[in-house]
Amino acid sequence: MNAPRSESLRAPASHTGADTSASGPRAVFARYQQAVLANSADQMAEVFAPDGVTEFPFRLPGIPPRVEGREGIRAWLTPAVGTAFRFEEYRDVVVHDTTDPEVIVVEHSIAGTTAANGQPAQISYVYVLRARDGEIVHLRDYANPIEGMRAAEGMGLGATASPADQPDHPAPRDPGDPGDPGDPVSRNDPTVPDPMAEPTTPREVYAALVRAIVAADADAAADLYAEDGVLELVFTRPGIVPRRQGREDIREAARAGWDALPLRFESHRTVALHDSPDPEVVIAEFELAGTSLAGGRAFTLSMLVILRVRDGHIVHQREYVDVLGIAAASDRLPAVLASLTP
Repeated sequence: MNAPRSESLRAPASHTGADTSASGPRAVFARYQQAVLANSADQMAEVFAPDGVTEFPFRLPGIPPRVEGREGIRAWLTPAVGTAFRFEEYRDVVVHDTTDPEVIVVEHSIAGTTAANGQPAQISYVYVLRARDGEIVHLRDYANPIEGMRAAEGMGLGATASPADQPDHPAPRDPGDPGDPGDPVSRNDPTVPDPMAEPTTPREVYAALVRAIVAADADAAADLYAEDGVLELVFTRPGIVPRRQGREDIREAARAGWDALPLRFESHRTVALHDSPDPEVVIAEFELAGTSLAGGRAFTLSMLVILRVRDGHIVHQREYVDVLGIAAASDRLPAVLASLTP
């Protein structure tokens, strides 16, 4: 009997059903790339609709969680773009189409140079971009917190506070995304079945996965993976293994990680679920809420996962986590920051 296949999510999704017109999200993202590489705050702002919104679900020091309106975005970008940091190259760009013709999800990195010290820098991102009539109406910008913190310091964006100083801010849902109005798990979402049923579709497996996370049930989580399933932690920090392969390796890592984590997860909220033209793939944006066992403080953490599901099991998962937010909620931020010092 052949072992289940593991398949990478790094290949671009099928274009079937995607809007590839000059006003579609792929074309709009291409225009935004050009504006970024031109190091022009004005050009970047002009890609947004007059009432466009950009959000930063992963809290970064000195970075607001949400900036509204083209002119607000222009004012926020102008002090830094093209002066303190020079954007030079896009790398590792992977565009995932969704069944919503207005929405794409883009994994990528941007390399450049920090003017303050002349040192090269690179920041990895996931964008969830909604375009309408050739303009960005909503952009959720998941930036690598560690890389973003370092770049923010060099760009003079006011990186004087830690993530722990930022107030909890549940992410507003993009009106164009159906998301999940229920909290806890998918309470009012008719697309999510009875939690006692065996999950088979990508959405069902996602729902089972977040139930296992909230319950800190390593066995329930690991059993959702294929025998040779792959889990990639894309945003990580020193001391964390970025890739796990195999159900039992994932089980062992989940047990050890959750046992050591001084956090109690209590509920979750789905911000948006993005179906792919590839029927094996779903992309989920969600939040975990709970209480720190170390300090008793309530917390909310944002996450994004890209799941490939086959025969009811995860064969590949790319997971984006706010690593500094976890450290702050766990009262471990000073130690984590110290570990990042060259």
